[in-house]
Amino acid sequence: MARGGLLLLLGLLAAPGRGDPGPLEDVVVDRYYIPKVCLREAQMGDFIRYHYNGTFRDGQKFDSSYDRGATVAGVVGVGRLITGMDRGLQGMCVNERRHLIVPPHLGYGSIGVAGMIPPDATLYFDVIMLDIWNKEDKLQITTLHKPERCNRTVENSDFVRYHYNGTLLDGTHFDSSYSKDSTYDTYVGTGWLIKGMDEGLLGMCAGEKRRIIIPPFLAYGEKGYGTVIPPQASLVFDVLLVDLHNPKDGIFLEHLEVPASCKRKAVTGDFVRYHYNGTLMDGTLFDSSYSRNHTYDTYIGKGFIIPGMDQGLQGVCVGEKRRIIVPPHLGYGENGAGNKIPGSAVLIFDIHVIDFHNPLDSVEIETLSRPEGCNVTTQERDFVRYHYNCSLLDGTKLFSSHDYNHPQEATLGTSKVIDGLNTGLLNMCVGEKRVIIIPPHLGHGENGARGVPGSAVLQFEVELLSREEGVPEGYLFIWHGDPPTNLYEDMDLNKDGEIPPEEVQPKLRAQGGVESESGNSPSSSLGSCDPLRLGFPMAKGGAVRLPSWHPALVPSPRSCSKAVTDAHPLGGWLLRWQYQGFRPRLPQSCGRVRGQGRTLSDAPAQGSSQAATSLWPIATRHAGNQPQAAARIGSGCRLRRGAGAVCPRWAALPRKL
Repeated sequence: MARGGLLLLLGLLAAPGRGDPGPLEDVVVDRYYIPKVCLREAQMGDFIRYHYNGTFRDGQKFDSSYDRGATVAGVVGVGRLITGMDRGLQGMCVNERRHLIVPPHLGYGSIGVAGMIPPDATLYFDVIMLDIWNKEDKLQITTLHKPERCNRTVENSDFVRYHYNGTLLDGTHFDSSYSKDSTYDTYVGTGWLIKGMDEGLLGMCAGEKRRIIIPPFLAYGEKGYGTVIPPQASLVFDVLLVDLHNPKDGIFLEHLEVPASCKRKAVTGDFVRYHYNGTLMDGTLFDSSYSRNHTYDTYIGKGFIIPGMDQGLQGVCVGEKRRIIVPPHLGYGENGAGNKIPGSAVLIFDIHVIDFHNPLDSVEIETLSRPEGCNVTTQERDFVRYHYNCSLLDGTKLFSSHDYNHPQEATLGTSKVIDGLNTGLLNMCVGEKRVIIIPPHLGHGENGARGVPGSAVLQFEVELLSREEGVPEGYLFIWHGDPPTNLYEDMDLNKDGEIPPEEVQPKLRAQGGVESESGNSPSSSLGSCDPLRLGFPMAKGGAVRLPSWHPALVPSPRSCSKAVTDAHPLGGWLLRWQYQGFRPRLPQSCGRVRGQGRTLSDAPAQGSSQAATSLWPIATRHAGNQPQAAARIGSGCRLRRGAGAVCPRWAALPRKL
């Protein structure tokens, strides 16, 4: 407590101690508490509100505003109070406390007040000043905090959301939005607020803090408000503006980062993958895709997202960063969403576009370099070797063939690579370099793959290293160049004029193709960005090179030689021979495929001088891969020179050829 000395107003004679002043003495003032901050001093003509206790010298109480439960309101220095009180109140600060000793001639004099104050009574008052204002007062606004960035300020007809603490001028608390755990939401300048708040909110920025002191005639005036705001009370509001908007607002866009190269912009119907942070205007985070480590994936312009985001994503580039400010009527409206987005909230989305595509998109191919004089290009069923780097459109690296000890290998057109990459590898020259953009419906689709997000657009940087001429449909291997001489004699190991399966296998092994190079699946060493279900490569110079593993032949990765033995003497493979002067004939004795109406001998010959036809498993092909039908082919069939072909018994037919 601050304690002042005795103040003699219009000082005539100093009173000794606190006894009754003499008949000519002025009021005696003891300022026994002075607040550290004096908001305002009472001056002549000011309106004031105060509480008091009135006693005589012996301490007997004759009056008290506390007993009436209401403060006293009046005007200082205009004769509406007894002279001693008028003088004793002047210069008081809000919340100051004073002891006043009022001599009779400045009180009720020789007449007194019947039944209350005897004649010539000295009066003792204990007073606390609660409020001071003047008719000439204006709104007092103090900015406590203002954000560095302020895109817009409050104007009339705007809708605002703000928090506040409301007190009287003496600090008495009367209301707070914080205690309700909800902002106060209203229009400005349309009569929904007291005049002082309507004016005090104008020009505020979202996130700004203000102290607004409102005189009674701009607040609740002579009537006050209920039991919490007395009549003629000045009000103090500490306000934090949370957000603002106007019902006529559209979205507001701020381009934070736009790629230098933007070949395409998103339009209605595109499918967009983007990251975002969602905040309220005061910076409160309500949602983030980064926290889930997954992009938000959606179509735009089709109503799957709030209208503001539907509009805000129009025209974005891949890699662009954008701030989208969404008013509530284009967001979640008056009801909000969950417990994190309040009603009538303005939303701010900071987005980063990872990629987008359209379901009608095809593969995009950009040729970086192409050898001169190239007249031979890759075609369906060609065996190719290539290096690649695979990434997302935002540059995130997924896989690279350079991470392994060998280039990637594939047989085109056999579903060994994703469809988009297969398309991108067609019509390439050896040595050519391309960038291939693959939409997800030609890549890994909505579900993605190991290391590849769902619905991701993929970018491949490809260099074709080599190509081998493809195997015609129905062939699994061919000879390049001249076939071996005396092929039949070489395969007929026991020279009995017949070639059973056990004599075919050593010949294939001798050509270097049946024995496995590795017992493991080649797919296990490849990134799922380019899954390879191994095709059927051929080596030059007559060597037959068969795959080390193929899921159509065996249920688990095993060597080819073991697979051949376990699944079928020839592995269930379709064999075609291109050999001058050798045309096997398929007699009726080989049996008929049930349900097809064709014998093996019905298979057409291919060409004339270099005849080719299908051996053992042709019935399966005719039967539409129906193992039961194919298995009914007669047993004991062998290949016989000049006599035609007889099929071997199928010991264990694989389910899929």
